[in-house]
This record gives sequence, structure tokens and C-alpha cells, in this order.
Amino acid sequence: MEGKYAGLSWYLQDASGRPLQSKRVQAAQTNISLQGLSAGMYLLSVRGKDQQVKTFKLIKH
Repeated sequence: MEGKYAGLSWYLQDASGRPLQSKRVQAAQTNISLQGLSAGMYLLSVRGKDQQVKTFKLIKH
């Protein structure tokens, strides 16, 4: 993949830091399913090749 999103991946972790899901970013808008996960707080990190770009706190009710 070339362009703005080349080399970016997202990582979903639970509140204790346990990895749950990860995938490569394919476009500016990406759907991430939280189906099957318990209510609680999750961390979604977007990372480049060797750096963390941004982390978001997600709350599932």
C-alpha cells in the first residue's frame, strides 16, 4: 500500500494492556468491531513503522 497510510497499523488492547486485535490501516476510515468484548475500557493505538502515532481510550457500555 502506498501513500498516507503506508506502514500504519492499529492495535486494540484491554485496560490491562493485553492485546486483543490488530490490523493494518487500509483507509482514512476503518471499522473496528467490539462485538464479543465485555463492557469496559479499551485502548486503541495507531502506530507507524517504529513509532506510536496516537492512542485513543474507548469505552464500551
